[in-house]
Amino acid sequence: MNGQWAGSKGYGYPITDVEVKLVPKGSQGPTGTMARYITPDTSRINISDEGTTYFFEDGTPYSGWLDYDGARFYFQNGAAVTGWQYIDGLKFYFGPQGVLVQDLDPVLGIQPSYQLRVNKALNCLTVYAKDGDNGYIIPVKAMLTSVGDDTPLGTFYTPEKYRWRLMVNDTYTQYATRLTAGQGFLFHSITYASPNEMDLLTVGYNGLGVSRSLGCIRLTCENAKWVYDNCKIGTECVVYEDAVTPSPFYKPDLVPIPLDQTWDPTDPNVNR
Repeated sequence: MNGQWAGSKGYGYPITDVEVKLVPKGSQGPTGTMARYITPDTSRINISDEGTTYFFEDGTPYSGWLDYDGARFYFQNGAAVTGWQYIDGLKFYFGPQGVLVQDLDPVLGIQPSYQLRVNKALNCLTVYAKDGDNGYIIPVKAMLTSVGDDTPLGTFYTPEKYRWRLMVNDTYTQYATRLTAGQGFLFHSITYASPNEMDLLTVGYNGLGVSRSLGCIRLTCENAKWVYDNCKIGTECVVYEDAVTPSPFYKPDLVPIPLDQTWDPTDPNVNR
């Protein structure tokens, strides 16, 4: 590109394939949207704007779920489904290339009610929206959590919310939503030494994704605020254990922050 960037940069992905197209000298190079061929093993998957396909070496079409290169697909007779689809008792939304969309806020908008399901075994919360009379079967997004041994299993209905909350160990937390009446367990942000967004206890943030709380359900500030803002009093919360599947979506990754950073990078109130 004569010194210009060609393609994408900054993703840190390894190169798995190179596709070369030769054109006559002096003629224009290939233009427009072209298929992206990802062939780490057998060249069976073809991710394309015109339709993603997956066939075995003998030409047999593949059907079922497939995770590849950080994306999740569902194939029927070799073709990745797109749009809204009912699969395994749930309703999913897939983009034009067949990639499962794992944050449906831009697609659905904020809904009048949600259900929260917390996988205690794998520290992952999944938000579900209602599909008419079918109930809460639309996975909306997944959130990384930290629970504790005392986090109760069962079905609960949120009774209270607190913008800032003093905790039992004289720390504070933002955007707290009580899990159940009569018990001290909350959905909340990582704890702070004082009710100040710039006084975060960093070790707690970097511990997200493993069980380390006294029974509360810890979240990033962004996610705790989402629950606080969008899940009304009386929201149904199901706490369960599944040691195999964290969620219908990917379990979010955590990017640790430096130990001297005393604010949550997801906090919308912090001017960075």
